[in-house]
Amino acid sequence: MIAIGNFSFPEKTTSLQTAVIEAKSKVRREIRIQSLLRKENRETLQAALGELQASVEAFDRREADLSIHPGRYFYGRRRSLQIVPSPCDSLAFAELMVLTDDRYERGRILHNHDLEAYWGRADFALFNLGNWISPLKIALEFDGEASSLKITANENVFSLTNPYAAGQSLVIDSETRQTMLDGETFHAAADQNYPFLAPGSNHLLIHIEPMSAKVRCSAQYRDVWV
Repeated sequence: MIAIGNFSFPEKTTSLQTAVIEAKSKVRREIRIQSLLRKENRETLQAALGELQASVEAFDRREADLSIHPGRYFYGRRRSLQIVPSPCDSLAFAELMVLTDDRYERGRILHNHDLEAYWGRADFALFNLGNWISPLKIALEFDGEASSLKITANENVFSLTNPYAAGQSLVIDSETRQTMLDGETFHAAADQNYPFLAPGSNHLLIHIEPMSAKVRCSAQYRDVWV
């Protein structure tokens, strides 16, 4: 079912067209939704059109998303919304054009896996249900001192040599290509190969020095389709 915010388009009278385009130096999707809306009477039709308008406005404010497949979503902005009333009080034609933030469709489920490093290692077995690489968000909480870390995901190796004290937290976000130490940008990692998950089964290994360091590790990601 195609839906934007709280509004769902009727399946039998709705058509969808998508195209991958380049806009503002970024590859995005242009999505055209055309729908014939039929209700019992004028009042219920106007209520449905009002809900559509409100959902599109919420989408523009990034308070709602667009879904063209179950369990997946896009963010973006509208290019146009046209509503053409019919001489019949219970019918109207709606056409919505949307430009997405990027070309990727993300899963609604946020996968979260937690492990405590044992003998300087935390091994994650992760699965990306999508057909495209999925960015990881890795968080480390240090219960003791550590001097370096290395994260291996498939062929990507991300490494940092830096002293960490007990109580500090490190967040490595592949989506934004940012590394944060205690909530502040950690510039030493700016040029690193950030870790991603390939479609299907993945092995994520976090290696920490010294081996005696006590570190709580978590990995978050969403499935990604293109």
